Amino acid sequence: MRIKIIIICLVSLFLFACENRIDTSSPEATKSSIEKVKNSLDAESKKDFEEAMDLIYQDDSKTRKNPFDFSAIGKRIHAKTATEIIAEGKKIKAIIEAEKKEQAKIEIAELYLKKSEYDSNVLNFSKFVVTRSRLYKQKTNSFLGDATIIELSVTNGLDKAVSNAYFNGTLSSPNRTVPWHEEGFNYKIPGGLEPNEKTTWKLEVNMFSDWAKIEIPKDAIFTVKATQLDDAAGNKLYPTDIFGESEKARLDELIKNYPEFRQ
Repeated sequence: MRIKIIIICLVSLFLFACENRIDTSSPEATKSSIEKVKNSLDAESKKDFEEAMDLIYQDDSKTRKNPFDFSAIGKRIHAKTATEIIAEGKKIKAIIEAEKKEQAKIEIAELYLKKSEYDSNVLNFSKFVVTRSRLYKQKTNSFLGDATIIELSVTNGLDKAVSNAYFNGTLSSPNRTVPWHEEGFNYKIPGGLEPNEKTTWKLEVNMFSDWAKIEIPKDAIFTVKATQLDDAAGNKLYPTDIFGESEKARLDELIKNYPEFRQ
């Protein structure tokens, strides 16, 4: 049994010694020896060899000051066999994958933090409620015609005062899939709206606004949703644009590749 093991080891050493090696003594020798090494391999090993050579080249280029100086990579692959080159490529690949995994871990944690803040903000933001909304024309004595009025009843259920409110309004009719009009608008609140305060605003639309130009069908329904609120200092209150579709898609993609970091 012992003799058999010795024979196997000797055969392995012989085959290893006979394996083609890369010679980087000159550009011509480098090119021809690499081709010779590659052509001695089967299809799968040839693919592994080419990938390993690319990885070694990319790894070497990270520290190369002169882009045309290939002396370091020449020393690195000189006298190496295909087996050794492939093994070196696997080491580099493992390092790259470990770095990518660590970066993914950091990014996933950051995205989860954003999502948590977003969920909290949505909950708080929902406490500012538009309880009633109307859009109508009002007779005036002006020769310019009727005024267009946006009437809103709101309740500030937040624990902070609101100085400016931004809304998105939609005018639509039942049984119609496309709204008549949809547009954003804002209202800078005189004196602000304090916590738990309720009020109704009748806002006259600028005559040049698109809201003033549309005819309002009798069956139309006007819905309004708050999209942004500013505090007394003019800063955003509970912003909900910090985690959108792109962030969600990115988090889903990362979790698919690294499920161990799912929270």
